[in-house]
Formats: sequence, C-alpha cells, structure tokens
Amino acid sequence: MRQPQEQPQSVNSRSRKRDRAYQFLKQLLLEGELQPGVALDVNAIASELAMSRTPVLEAISLLEREGFLSVVPQVGVFVRITPSEETYQRMIARAALEGVLAARAAQQIDPRTLAELQSLLEQMDEQSSDSLTYGALNRDFHRLIHQAACLPVIRDLIDQLWDTLEYTGYSKQLFTSRQASQREHKAIFAALCAHDPHRARTLMEQHVLRVAELFAPTEPLASSKPATQQLTRQTRHPD
Repeated sequence: MRQPQEQPQSVNSRSRKRDRAYQFLKQLLLEGELQPGVALDVNAIASELAMSRTPVLEAISLLEREGFLSVVPQVGVFVRITPSEETYQRMIARAALEGVLAARAAQQIDPRTLAELQSLLEQMDEQSSDSLTYGALNRDFHRLIHQAACLPVIRDLIDQLWDTLEYTGYSKQLFTSRQASQREHKAIFAALCAHDPHRARTLMEQHVLRVAELFAPTEPLASSKPATQQLTRQTRHPD
C-alpha cells in the first residue's frame, strides 16, 4: 500500500501563517476592535504579523466566506455590515440545530455536567449590569449542552453561527431580555435533569426563536414568519 506523502515544510508553514492571521483578525472582529464598514490595511496587518500578504489574504478569504468581511475588487477589504435579515435567518438556523443537540443531550447528560449548568445559571442570576459577562456565561451554558450531545459536526456549525452573531452585537441585545432568557434557561435545565428529549428540544427551539425576534427586520421577509412557525410546529422529535 502506498504511504501518504508528507507535505513539504513550506506548505505547512504557509498553512500555519494563514491560521495565525485568521485567528488574529477574527479575535479583533469578535472583540469589536474592527468596526463594521472599516477598511483593512492588508500591508499593515502582514507587517504586524511578520509575514507576507499571501497568508493574510488567505485568512481574509476564509473570513469573507464566514460573513465577517467583504472584498471589493480593485477597491479593498472591508468589515462587513451584516443586514438584520441575515442575522434573523442565522438565528432561525441556530434554533433548529440547538434543538437537535438539546434533545440528544437530554438522553445522555451526566450529573457532573448538570452541576456545571446549575452553577452557570446561578452566576447568570447575579449579573445585573455587565452584558459582556452575562453573554460569556450564556454561551458557556449553551456550549455545555452542545458538548453533552456529542455531535461535533453540528456543534461546529453552531459555533460558526454564534461567532457571527457575537460580531453583530448579539450579547448586548440578549442582555436586554435576560430575565426572560433566565426563565427559559431554567426550564431547559429542568428538561435536561428529567432526561426528556422532546421537551428539551421544544424549549430550546422556542428560546432561540424568541431571541431571534430581537433581530427581526422592521419589514419582515415574506418567508420569515412561516419559517419560525413551521420550525416549532412541525419539527420531528426523537421518541
């Protein structure tokens, strides 16, 4: 049997540089250091990272596909301004995927994870003025449920959606309805404790869809309302 050929060191080095540029830019985007509409100076970024333009441009291409950046030929690279309609649709997609993971998690979640979720709920109850801390705790709560489901492909899809939502100011919007969110979190937690996949899935879908309404466009898309109704009403649940 033919043995796989080892990639040349130059290819591996280029890949590492691209990944480093990607992580550098994505962190700036998620932390709000690069605001929507701002133009990126590719030469300055390459100089700061001590690399050529090529891996930086490759990283920019990845971030463009993820919805963070916009590349205008012969003009430049800009931090993308995300339309509210797109954010709304990403939330609808997240609701469907998180419902699947909540149902699976309810079937197999262990006492240690339940204890960690309980601790996160208590910490979120104590947050009355810090939207960033609440947002981080909220993501940790959801992430623990995702991990308990042991479905890594779906989990990675949700992580990508969530990163894009964080970039649009998701945490600050979520904080405005934290009391409702906490009630819903506790209901989801109770369903997980009861190992009830049907209820865990339904509650998770309803929770994310309610938050989605915070991002609903002022003039709803023709298909938006039926999509949310259909997701809650027609999604099949595990036995």
